[in-house]
Amino acid sequence: MPFDAIFMNALAGELRDKLIGGKVDKLYQPARDEAVLHMRAGRDNVRLLLSASPAHPRARIPIWRCRRIARW
Repeated sequence: MPFDAIFMNALAGELRDKLIGGKVDKLYQPARDEAVLHMRAGRDNVRLLLSASPAHPRARIPIWRCRRIARW
């Protein structure tokens, strides 16, 4: 799927609904090119996965728990 303006607009709208007014509580880096932000948004705790992988770039709110934190 191309990462174009239409896709970015849909992604921003989806994330805006969940994360508006949220604050980052913790930040984990399970891989060299991934970051998981644990956020408090209202009364909910939300995880946001950000990946800068050349093969699989993504930004999403996962429903699973993140992998164990890699140690370098």
